[in-house]
Amino acid sequence: CASSKLRQRKSTNQTTALTVNSALAGTSGLVKTGAANLLLTAANPFTGPTAVNVGTLTLTGSLASTSVQVASGATLTDATGGFAPATALTNAGTLAVNAAETIASLTNNAGTVSGTGTLTVTGPTLFNGGTLAAPLTVNGTGGGTFANALLAGTFNGTAALDGATVSGTLSGTTTNTGNTLVSGSIGGGSLNETGGVLNLTGTSTNTPVAIGALATLVDANGGPPAPPRSPMPASSPSTPPTPSRPIYPTAAHSPAPPRSPLLPPL
Repeated sequence: CASSKLRQRKSTNQTTALTVNSALAGTSGLVKTGAANLLLTAANPFTGPTAVNVGTLTLTGSLASTSVQVASGATLTDATGGFAPATALTNAGTLAVNAAETIASLTNNAGTVSGTGTLTVTGPTLFNGGTLAAPLTVNGTGGGTFANALLAGTFNGTAALDGATVSGTLSGTTTNTGNTLVSGSIGGGSLNETGGVLNLTGTSTNTPVAIGALATLVDANGGPPAPPRSPMPASSPSTPPTPSRPIYPTAAHSPAPPRSPLLPPL
């Protein structure tokens, strides 16, 4: 059939891999509870919430559902960019984005957001623990907050850090309020250190940099490299020393004539 009508919230509790090629329609949602992989290949127009509670849901088609949740231990793989632009996604497990994708908001609760694609989040991006893994790039046009989280991938956008570790790349105006380690690179805007200790062992190209009265910025590697020094202008050749006055050899003296012998006294 071309589509399957969801009149009640559908629960899939399969123990073997299942591929659904037909579209799932209706106003109800989808709950994934089986340990095996569920593959959705069609454009699915159902509007209820999608919950991945156990196992793996792989999406090569699309979802019209705008509420998507991934539980701890579960995995949602977005293979082709099939989320609706208005999707509010909450992840406590593993979210893998392997294509260009746009959603409305992302809340990560100690989960892992990974993949090889680019995820654009038009609203807020919130990491309460967990990891933004490389090589994923997140374009957070609505800004991002990373609290006790690991940023190992790339985040582009205004960011607030609180007890975070940045080992990847952060590009945008940044405010730090907690004890944060930057071993990767940050830049692309101003840096406001308003609380805690920001330990910079990586690189920063932020400008300007503001440090609050109760905050500390530790620059462990000396900051960005200093610009190359201009070459010294070539010095003009020194004036050769004035030669000393030549010393001419003195002429040889003629021998004095022999003295006459003294006469004996009378």
